[in-house]
Amino acid sequence: MASSAWQADEQQAEWYTRQIATFAQQKQLQKAVDTYQQLVDAGLRPTSYTFSALINAYVLAGDVSGGERVMSEMRAAGCLPNVVTYTTLLKGHCAVGDLDAAKALLLEMTTSTPPVKADLRACNTFLRGASTCRTGSPCAARATAPVRRGRLHSRRRPGRRALAVGHDARLGRGAGPRGAP
Repeated sequence: MASSAWQADEQQAEWYTRQIATFAQQKQLQKAVDTYQQLVDAGLRPTSYTFSALINAYVLAGDVSGGERVMSEMRAAGCLPNVVTYTTLLKGHCAVGDLDAAKALLLEMTTSTPPVKADLRACNTFLRGASTCRTGSPCAARATAPVRRGRLHSRRRPGRRALAVGHDARLGRGAGPRGAP
């Protein structure tokens, strides 16, 4: 009986999370926030996916500081940010041109306990953000140096063949969908 109630709560939380994600895609921040509040008011426990969807709503609305607040709330609730959560916030920092915050977030991501490995999408998000700086700007060169040097995971760079086939030897997988071999 208790297992059945837990599954029902989990299904409800998933429904709310999908609604938050939908509102985020539609750039309807207030509706996403209201839906999150309804989830909490219903006594349901938000998951890391719920928090990631809400962070995405803030980022897509251009409110990166709101996304940061949700990340803090996420940690306070005992949920650990995953690569999707970090990449979403990274996208927000890059979108507003705050490469120093983006760089600090990448560092936090890879040095957290447990560490979260930056995947190809996270690295590309950061590099795209850095490329929006003026050509020849020292901010772009300085900000991308750790990524270009391969220091996010290790000091070893993948070989030319690995790069040609889209394989990241440091992650041990191809450049397919997240977590896919």
